[in-house]
Amino acid sequence: MKNIKYALFFIILMSVACKPRQALRNAKSQNDTAVCAGNSKFKNPYHKPLAEFKGDTLKYLQTNFLSDKEFYMGKELNVLLEDLELDIKDYSNGLSAKNINLSPDLSLNFYDAKAKNKKIKNKENPLILFVEWETPISASKVTALLKKNQGRWTADEKNYYGQFKIKEIGMVSSK
Repeated sequence: MKNIKYALFFIILMSVACKPRQALRNAKSQNDTAVCAGNSKFKNPYHKPLAEFKGDTLKYLQTNFLSDKEFYMGKELNVLLEDLELDIKDYSNGLSAKNINLSPDLSLNFYDAKAKNKKIKNKENPLILFVEWETPISASKVTALLKKNQGRWTADEKNYYGQFKIKEIGMVSSK
């Protein structure tokens, strides 16, 4: 009889304690829906437009693609590219130290080579977004594409790289 009273007390206590959590979950869910409905231009419902950053492209990249990188991980690069409001000037590929026939990552540059090198020299952030692939890509294919367009980001690159899934996102820093 004593155990039944304790069990009943415990059940009542848990149902009262869990009610505020459920209300909180419902409120968050409704808020998420509102965010999604109001921000339909972007794939990521929490994406903040570039204009909100008043010219601070570093903060824009950090906020939308580093702080919220989990949204893009496991998705094709095209999802990230559709949200990206900056022009990609050029790019480079990484080579695997374990297998030189594979390219495990891609670096997207938002400054031309001259401006990027000047930023690095001045120990400023060169704004290079780093994307690691879930499955490394054939190095021969990426090298051919890199040579074809001399490292410039064109529709060919967008179409080719856009299909690959993102494992990790980071930024290269000169500091």
